[in-house]
Amino acid sequence: MPGDEPTLLYVMARDEGLRGYEVTSQFYDPFYYLPPGYTYAEHPDVVGPLLQCWLSGTHTRLLLISPPGPLSGSVPSYKAYIGDHPEWFQDTGSLPNGWSLYAVGVPAPSAGACAQAARAAPSKS
Repeated sequence: MPGDEPTLLYVMARDEGLRGYEVTSQFYDPFYYLPPGYTYAEHPDVVGPLLQCWLSGTHTRLLLISPPGPLSGSVPSYKAYIGDHPEWFQDTGSLPNGWSLYAVGVPAPSAGACAQAARAAPSKS
């Protein structure tokens, strides 16, 4: 859930019955733990497995991607990752104001692959 649109989450909870444990914020995605500017396009062999492990581990079934904005620095990486793995993502259709919603079917990687990805990732300084 993009962090710069709390109203969207409130409406989904109030009007659609969405429960908090069913939502994972982008604030805790792999990019949160990586150095600023560390992108999928420049480091696909590191960021790709991190994203796969995170999406699989959080049981993500829908991925909402925000338009460019102050809290959407990882959006280009997500879009590149989706472009490289079209078999794992299905665009559910156009949303207003530049938003995108994808159905997610990322296969679960092995625990060893996730551990290796975590070891390969640089941390914030």
